[in-house]
This record gives sequence, C-alpha cells and structure tokens, in this order.
Amino acid sequence: MQDSVILYGYGQEAPMVYSKLSNDGNYNVVCFADKDTAKHSAAVEMCDGKRFAVISLAEAMEKYPKAKFWITPAIPLRFRIIHELVNSEKIDRELILNSGSKKKYEVDESRFHFVGDYQIVSRKRTMKWYFACNDRNRQYDVLIKAAVKSALKNTTLEPVCIYDGEENQLTQWLTEHGIKIIFHRVSFYQAFENHLDKNRITTASGAFLRCDIPIINIEDDFCLYTDCDVIFLKDFDYQTLDQPEYFSCSCEADTEDFEYFNTGVMYMNLKKLRKSHKEFTDFIVSNLKSLNVYDQTAYQMFYGSKMTKLPIEYNYKPYWPKDENAVILHFHGPKPFNFELYPCIERLPDVVKNLFNIIPKNYLYYLELFKKYNPDIKYSKEFLDELSRLKD
Repeated sequence: MQDSVILYGYGQEAPMVYSKLSNDGNYNVVCFADKDTAKHSAAVEMCDGKRFAVISLAEAMEKYPKAKFWITPAIPLRFRIIHELVNSEKIDRELILNSGSKKKYEVDESRFHFVGDYQIVSRKRTMKWYFACNDRNRQYDVLIKAAVKSALKNTTLEPVCIYDGEENQLTQWLTEHGIKIIFHRVSFYQAFENHLDKNRITTASGAFLRCDIPIINIEDDFCLYTDCDVIFLKDFDYQTLDQPEYFSCSCEADTEDFEYFNTGVMYMNLKKLRKSHKEFTDFIVSNLKSLNVYDQTAYQMFYGSKMTKLPIEYNYKPYWPKDENAVILHFHGPKPFNFELYPCIERLPDVVKNLFNIIPKNYLYYLELFKKYNPDIKYSKEFLDELSRLKD
C-alpha cells in the first residue's frame, strides 16, 4: 500500500523530491503544500507535467491527517517552517544542512521527513539586528533579501525591519521568512517636509530611521544596526567587543580614519542613546540643511569623540584587500544592482566610481558572494567578462 505524501517547499528541489518518491513506488504524492510550487515552471515541467493542488501546510495537515510530509531543502523554507511547525519568538528551529548536527528539537518524525542531511536544531537568537528602509526606493529590496538570508544562515541575530511604508511584496517576503516588521515613520519627519526637497526626503526618511531605534526598542540595552547593503559572513560576537559608551562604529573608506566614521554598521548602547534621544533629534532638526550625509553627519557632529571604535572587520568594504577575518561585508559605494546594466561603471557618480577603481577585480568575488544569498540578481555578462580579464 502506498503512503500518501505531501511535498512541502518550492523551487527546483520539489520536482527532485517528487522524482525520488515516484521512482520508489511506495509513495503517492497528493499535493504540494506551498503557494508558489505549482507556479514554478520547472516544478510543473519536471513533475511529469502534473499540476498538483497547492494548499497551505495547515490545510494539508487537516485534509490529509495521515499523510506524510516531505520537506524540500529550499532555503526560504527553513525560515518559514519556524512559524508553521513551532511557535516561538526567540528560538528558531531551523533546517541545517549538516549531518553532524545534534537534533535538539523533536517533531513527529513519523510524519515529517527532511530531504538530505537536514535536521531540526535550536538556535537561540542572542541580540536584535535592526535594518531600516522605506517604500520609496525599491532598488534596495534585492539587497535586503540577501542581508536577511545571510543573517539567518550565518548569525544568531534576531532580525527586525523598521519600515516606513505600506505592506507590499517585500513586507510579505519578510513575514514569510519570519522577520518582525515595525511600521514606523521618523519621529521628526515633519522637519523633512519643511526643509528638504523631494529627492532628499526620499533618502532622509530611510536613513534617519535608525535614530529612533532607542525609542522603538525600550526593552534592550544593546542592539546591532546595519544598513541594508550588507552580507553577514560570520556571527556578530558582541561578547568579544568593548561595550560602546553610546555606539560603536568603524571607519569609512580610510582604514586609519576613525574620526570620519561610517554609520552603516552601529553597535548601539540603547540605554544611553535613549537618554540623549530628544536632544539629538532636536539637534538634527535645527541643523537639517547642513547634514550632507544625513544621519552620519548628525552622529559625527553631535556625538563626535564619544563614538567607540568598532574593528574594521565588522564594517568591511569590498574595495579593501580581501580579509578572511571579515564579519560583515558592507557594499559601501557601488551596490550589486549597479552591475546589472551595461555599461556599468560609466553610470556611477565619480565618488562611487573612484571607490570601485581601488581594487576592481575584488568585485568579481564579492558579487558572486552576494548572488549566493540572492540568486535573483542578474549581472551584466559583459561587465563580468571585463572584470575576469583584469589582472590581480
């Protein structure tokens, strides 16, 4: 007698599992339990052309109470399963591709099967990681997805998105990946409308969101903030770092210049920043027109020498020599989406172009690294060919 099977997951892994089970002869695939699977052309074409019913996991469990679930190893799935199989805010039961992992959380394995060497483990999220954006510049969506995937895969951070905008495809994607979203508009937004033009409001309304983190998070004493254009290469081991008086930042382009620090990565002392929040935001409003680099100039002018130094490995730039000790890669300057249309470099502003030209061949490595976390990005083949011909 064949076992009824529900395939849970989507993408090219689903037909792979379908083929495996069909060839076995002991299983009868009854449906896909994911809204995207049947829409994926590869899934339809490779599953003997069959178009299976696609229902939610909860519906599938109710409709087929005795069916077995085969979980496909699609990367986004490992995060969605957090909400659908277990209910916990700070403990993620993730599927980890590691045959040596010790299983710390038990599910009914008579019903749930995980393809390959995936196992469910517990990972305690140790510190909140905030990133912030608005719905006025959707180019950054591709960066956000890569940042989130790298954080979930390589760190124990708890991602939180501060978002100025309405629900849309990005917020839906974040929700599906278990990311908490806080819808928030900068507390001093009215000053933007009073003093800035439309283009600067677009940037300011996203950049200054980080300034409100101390009043958004009133529970924790410390947190990490990064811009959206980062990739986490390793975990953020804050226990090895000096606790910041107010915040820790690293240098910008010059690795020796910590006076002109970069606020793309900030290890924040929320307790201290909370106490100075009103004074700081009043300062921003009073000096808004002179803050050329938005929040960064404001932090430099207001806090100045009170900034604690953060090692450069935690805000590492792609135009610096490669370093295996890098923890957070920050695409300061050229962004991965800048290399989708050819010619690429000629389109960049001179200040950004100059950063790229420091070690241009580095980008061949770092762009492929980015693509690992967001394969949807499509780089210009002509540009990649040009990079590959450059000498080291």
